[in-house]
Amino acid sequence: MDHYKEIAARLEGFGLDAMLITGGHNLLYASGFDSGEDGVTLAARQGAWYFTDSRYIEAARNTVTGAAVEMV
Repeated sequence: MDHYKEIAARLEGFGLDAMLITGGHNLLYASGFDSGEDGVTLAARQGAWYFTDSRYIEAARNTVTGAAVEMV
């Protein structure tokens, strides 16, 4: 299931253009990837992005669907 699409569909109802998602359980729900607290994701009406550091970038790129994965 693409939770990013589900989140994006609900943003307008809350008057939001995007939502920054942090925290292990929230990140796991949105992205399907478990990096603990070592990442953030941005879910927006126009798309989604998952940001992580070099320790998790390869695993995130192989796991996260529905979002662009970027290293910070």
